[in-house]
Amino acid sequence: MGFPATSSNNLISEEKALKHITIPISVPISCAAIDDKNNSLNLRMSVATKVSASGITLEVYREIDSDLVLLSFVDVIDRSLELKGKVVSSTKMESGAFNVEISFQGSRDENIEFAKHLVIVNNRSGQKPETIIDRRLN
Repeated sequence: MGFPATSSNNLISEEKALKHITIPISVPISCAAIDDKNNSLNLRMSVATKVSASGITLEVYREIDSDLVLLSFVDVIDRSLELKGKVVSSTKMESGAFNVEISFQGSRDENIEFAKHLVIVNNRSGQKPETIIDRRLN
């Protein structure tokens, strides 16, 4: 399997290459802001717009009030999946919604499992990635 070579002609490891693959999705997901003792501060409903093995991008209407979050969604067999994350960046868009990038804080296997099931839910829904604003206008 060929991976891009670095300037020193070393191959990037498969794990490192996969960590940076970002997949566009459109999946409803809840995002609870939590404190360092895992107490819920508030809950935001959002749409996951991108996912990778190391993190996720969400579109939310209200700013997330903490650096720590608990992400959760229901998969195709009605199983609830949860994973902690850390807010990396939050940018207010022209629409008024926030584009929030979150790094997963689980183990490598937990992160990959969470991301994999988000992609499966997206593929089963038959929807193409879109924004919250696009859906509100239709």
